[in-house]
Amino acid sequence: MAMVSASSRLSRLRPSGVRELFELARRYPDAVNLTLGEPDAATPENVREAARRAMEGGLTHYTPNAGLPELRRAIAERYAREYGAGFGEDQVLVTQGGSQALLEAFAATMDEGDSVLVPTPAFVGYAGAASILGIRAIEVPTRAEDGFAPTVESLRAAADGRTRAVVVNSPNNPTGAVYGRRALEEIISFAEERDLWIISDEVYERFVFDGEFVSMASFDAEVLGRTIIVNSFSKTYAMTGWRIGYMVAPRAIVEEAIKFQMYDAVCPSSISQAAALEALRGPQDFTRRYVEEVRRRMEYAHSRLSSMEGVSVVRPRGAFYIFPRIDAGMGSADLARALLEEERVAVVPGIAFGAAGEGHVRISLAASMDSIARGLDGIERFLARRRGAGRRRPLSNNDI
Repeated sequence: MAMVSASSRLSRLRPSGVRELFELARRYPDAVNLTLGEPDAATPENVREAARRAMEGGLTHYTPNAGLPELRRAIAERYAREYGAGFGEDQVLVTQGGSQALLEAFAATMDEGDSVLVPTPAFVGYAGAASILGIRAIEVPTRAEDGFAPTVESLRAAADGRTRAVVVNSPNNPTGAVYGRRALEEIISFAEERDLWIISDEVYERFVFDGEFVSMASFDAEVLGRTIIVNSFSKTYAMTGWRIGYMVAPRAIVEEAIKFQMYDAVCPSSISQAAALEALRGPQDFTRRYVEEVRRRMEYAHSRLSSMEGVSVVRPRGAFYIFPRIDAGMGSADLARALLEEERVAVVPGIAFGAAGEGHVRISLAASMDSIARGLDGIERFLARRRGAGRRRPLSNNDI
């Protein structure tokens, strides 16, 4: 009898390296899990209360495909207030999380066989979204010496005849890099030279420790005509499980993306949208406090890692990860597994974020300070044990 098979589209799609380690860590109940980028705080009470009111008030039905008009308007108003951008609500599309906004941005700007430039190390979702759509994600390696920011020369060398877009992620997951205005201007010039879309992932915009966050929304209308901003409520307001994000883009792109969403998800959750509206319009104290707490954890982790033999680490300027390079005589995937098995410390191997991430691991600073401390203790013990094993002399006949 003939056997049916899965589509080649999904067969060639690799599972997320982040989720792979997260699931593996679940086999060890005593493991310290430093894999997921998920705030270790509850969603603010005023946001949860808004969701309760929405349910009790009967906001439990479909909304427009593009999201509630009031929420779209509030997002546009925020960009006008904070960055001086003149977006209309019809340039905003509310989505089920930032990942869906990213997928729709790719779908609306590129065809099967086109390519997108992805500076690496990079969030695993870029390659995944490209693969699903039959788009080639071209890795553009960055270096610690350059602050993990791409150079125009590297972008130019990587682009090919089918390149249609370049991804910008600042603050960056996993490196913590924050691009200054000069770096963004160089990327913009390159995009204009090659007539490319700029897909700017600004999910970590509030998490900046050094310098200033520069949104693509702060550039002029000509630049915004080729720019799609992807953002989310997940990190800023500890709303990962609410699955609510958005894109801000030229009207023509939003109109195309709405068609994708119409068939993929119909619309975002009505209750989550009510919660997101309150998150935007309510007090912002939670976010300020949480960013300062993450800064404290970052300073601690950076100090600890900097003191470890065999570890080199760049101080992250934003996001909530730290990305040390660890010389343990093995690849990052083997290192991550060994740390989990021997020390019950779960981190993400750098190779999950592209070839440029090899030799590194990603440690989430969204975990509690106690978890981070215990995880770093485990890494330190692991490295000390490896050094001790390396110093042992081989047995001689006199030892037998």
